Amino acid sequence: MIKDGELIKINEDLCFTGEALTRLREKYKAQLVRDGQATPATFKDLTGLSRKYIIPLMEYFDTSKLTVRVGDHRILRKKN
Repeated sequence: MIKDGELIKINEDLCFTGEALTRLREKYKAQLVRDGQATPATFKDLTGLSRKYIIPLMEYFDTSKLTVRVGDHRILRKKN
């Protein structure tokens, strides 16, 4: 399913569908535009997921160039 593009690998133990990641990316981006930054706690509030999932997802959005980590929070990259 990963090779077919149906699933996107977040880390060694975690995969999400492309559709789910696209929806999450849009919600996350809207939150970042509105609030200017995100923390694990605010991302948890947005998604309802546990820390086990939110940390890898936040790191994924860093590597996919949506966000950049600054201290304990993330901000939206200038060009995305």
